[in-house]
Amino acid sequence: MSDHTISPGFTISGVTFENIFNSDAARGRPVDFEKPDPFDWRLMVGRFAPNSGVQAFKTTCSFTPKGAPAGTGYGLKQIAFHKFLSMSYAGLEPEHGSQTIGTTSINFTWNLDCVGANVGNNFSAPSLPFFSALAKPVANNSQGSITITDSPGGTARLVRANMLTAKRNFLQKHASETNFITALVVERPDGAHVPVRAVQWTFSTSTTVVWTDGKPKLQSVGGCSFITLLDPDDLQDVRKRLLAENAFLVSDTILHKVNQGLSTAEMLDAAAAPTPNSPDTVRKFDGGTYAIEHSRKALD
Repeated sequence: MSDHTISPGFTISGVTFENIFNSDAARGRPVDFEKPDPFDWRLMVGRFAPNSGVQAFKTTCSFTPKGAPAGTGYGLKQIAFHKFLSMSYAGLEPEHGSQTIGTTSINFTWNLDCVGANVGNNFSAPSLPFFSALAKPVANNSQGSITITDSPGGTARLVRANMLTAKRNFLQKHASETNFITALVVERPDGAHVPVRAVQWTFSTSTTVVWTDGKPKLQSVGGCSFITLLDPDDLQDVRKRLLAENAFLVSDTILHKVNQGLSTAEMLDAAAAPTPNSPDTVRKFDGGTYAIEHSRKALD
């Protein structure tokens, strides 16, 4: 494996990624089904803490610096190409209407990924712009390593009120797909970021819900798998810029963009009153990157 030149006299050698992919975490599963109110029932995809069980993706990147000047840092950056997140709901009868929910303007774009943390109502990304960074320097001619775990996903309500029909709508389908690039990045003493080597992988989930006598049965499949190894120097587009850029705000990350859009759309939806006598056939709550649309019509 060839050395990667970071600056004159400074190289990185022996870069490897040891990957573990587990599709179980990408399968939808029920949560809160013990609660008596169906409005509290949820579908969950992914796991969100390293000690909570199976993760979808885990990688350990190993590398050896040679000639690194004092003050050099190392981390893993992750960028995400979000394709879609979509959910469809339908009433028990055609006149009960339907709903479609999901991401909008964020679809088919590359964005910086991060590990988020909530302190009260404030969202932060402690390692920004890295997904994970080493706290201590790596000695020259010694092997360094960084391990991260990730399990994309979230939760979705199984039952929602239709604002146009004032009837319950039930989750029928939940699906999403995202590609990720996880890259070893060197932070030089002058603050410049130099991407060295990367692994590209994909995460997808699809759940169909069958309702019988008001009870849901989930049929779910998920995928999390390797795509390819990448040399970032071969990327001459937005991916290279995102991996090399060192000035990012929390608001630049895909997690913030999606969560902000979701929160806004859900807040607008929750504050709205049902309008069953309205002549409207569609009622939409748009959060910018995420939208909830109520319809009087049954699903196609």
